[in-house]
Amino acid sequence: MITPPDNNSAIQQNVKSGSRRCGLDIVRTIACASVIASHFFLYTDFNKTAFDSPEMFFQGMLSSIIIGSDLYMMLTGFLCMNKTFGKKFYFSGIKVLASYLFFSLLTIILGVYLFHNGMTWQKGILGIFSFSTIPYAWYIEMWIGLFLLAPFLNIWYKALPTKRMKKWLILILFLLTALPDFLNRYDMYLWPQYWKGIYPLMFYFIGCYVREFSPKFDRRLLALGILAILLVGPVFNTAVTHPTYLHIIGGRSGIFIGPLAIMIFLCFYDWNVSSWYGKEIFKAISLRSLDIFLCSATLDALIYPWFRSHVFINQSQYLKWYFVIVPTIFIIAFGIASAKRIIFSAADRIIAPLNLGFMLQNKAG
Repeated sequence: MITPPDNNSAIQQNVKSGSRRCGLDIVRTIACASVIASHFFLYTDFNKTAFDSPEMFFQGMLSSIIIGSDLYMMLTGFLCMNKTFGKKFYFSGIKVLASYLFFSLLTIILGVYLFHNGMTWQKGILGIFSFSTIPYAWYIEMWIGLFLLAPFLNIWYKALPTKRMKKWLILILFLLTALPDFLNRYDMYLWPQYWKGIYPLMFYFIGCYVREFSPKFDRRLLALGILAILLVGPVFNTAVTHPTYLHIIGGRSGIFIGPLAIMIFLCFYDWNVSSWYGKEIFKAISLRSLDIFLCSATLDALIYPWFRSHVFINQSQYLKWYFVIVPTIFIIAFGIASAKRIIFSAADRIIAPLNLGFMLQNKAG
C-alpha cells in the first residue's frame, strides 16, 4: 500500500525474495530522523543570527537536510508501483488514518488539559479536517491524494513503453517542479511555475523507476555528491555579504534538495545490515515512523521552549544542544509510538473476529 511515514506492509517483504528489505527500513529511519532534526531550525534563532562562525557554517549544512518527505514519497512509489485499484488496496489506508486520528485526539487532550496552549475541543476537531491540529499534518493531507491516485499513477507509468520515456517523464516533472523554486526569486519570474506543486508525482515515479530498474551507483560518488550539496548553502553564505543566512539551496522540491534526497535514497535503499540487532533496530523505527512523526509536533512545542529558557545563550553556542534535543525528541516519540502500538494491537485483536477487511496497524513482520 502507499506509505506515509509508518505504513510498512510492503516494506516487510523483499521485492524479489520475500524477506524484509533492511535498506528500506534504513531509508525510512533517515527520513524520520530528518523530519525531527529539521525542526531544530524552526524553533531556534538560526535564520536571525549572523552567519559568521564555524558553528554557524556547520548549522548551515545541517539545515539543508530537509529530505524526509521526499524520501517518504520515493518509498511510496517504490513499494506501491504494483498496487491495483480495489477495495483491498483502499482499505489498507485505514491504518494511516487511524494513526492520524489517534494522535490528533492526543494533541487535543494534551493542549486542553495539560499545556493550556489555547487549544479547544471545537478548534481541535475542526483542525483534524483542515490538518491543522497537528502542525506537521500537511504530509497526511498530501498523502491522501497520492494514495487515491496511486493505482492510476501505476497505469500511467507502466503504459510508457521504454526506459527512455520513463526517464523523460521524470525529467519533465523535475523541470516543472524544481526550476521555479530556483529561478523565480527576488522579484524575478524566469520559469513557468503553475505546476510546481506536483512534485510528489515526480518522487513517486522516481520510486517506481528505482523499483523497476534497480540502478546501481558507487556509494563513494554518492557520498561526495551529498557532501557537495550540503556545502552549497554555507559556502555561498560565506562568500557573500549578508547579515543572516540566505537559503540559496531552496525548498524540498528544488534543484538541490530533490537530488540530495534521490542520492540518499540510492545510497541506502538496497543496503543490507549484517547484524541482526541492527536490522531489528531499523525495523522497529520503521514500523513506528509515522507515529514518531505525528507526535513530534507536541514534543517540539514542549521541549524547545524548555531548552531555550534554561541553556540558550546564542545560536552558535546552541549547536551542541542540537545533538541533545533532536535525539531526546526522537527517543520520547519512539516511546509514545510504542505505547500506541500496544493499544492498537489490543484493538486489532478485538476487531479481527469481525472480518472487516482491515486492521489498524501493520504487524512487526
